Amino acid sequence: MTLTLAQAATDQATANPQWWPGALVPIGVVVAALIAGYFGGRNSRKTPHEKLAALADIYDTLGRHSTLSNRFDLDTLETAINHEVDNIENLRRAAEAGRFAYIRERFRLASSPDNGALANLLAFISAAMFAVVSTIMLILEFMGKGPQ
Repeated sequence: MTLTLAQAATDQATANPQWWPGALVPIGVVVAALIAGYFGGRNSRKTPHEKLAALADIYDTLGRHSTLSNRFDLDTLETAINHEVDNIENLRRAAEAGRFAYIRERFRLASSPDNGALANLLAFISAAMFAVVSTIMLILEFMGKGPQ
């Protein structure tokens, strides 16, 4: 009985299945998505200096047209301005304390409620769950145990 080259290759592939080449694509997609998500989130957030400049412009505009009805708005803006000044001061102190303290302070500011940390966390969890499930399905399909 003669054995053709194609039959020999098929027999070897079924005798020793390798699942890892099929898993590399989903893992690469997840890594690329995490990198893109990090830079996308970082670019979409404003720094405390940008927030302070925007608040100061609004305060200046409202201050010129000050009436009794918008005094509450000015008080709210003053509170927000003080909050951003405190954030900038905390960053400055952390930078003086060292690199690790600065990174920790940046992370604290990035994960604060006014930066939408919960939405970012939920998006990351859902992307990670999708990646894990799709990788498992791909591995099972390759091994012949999943949906065909």
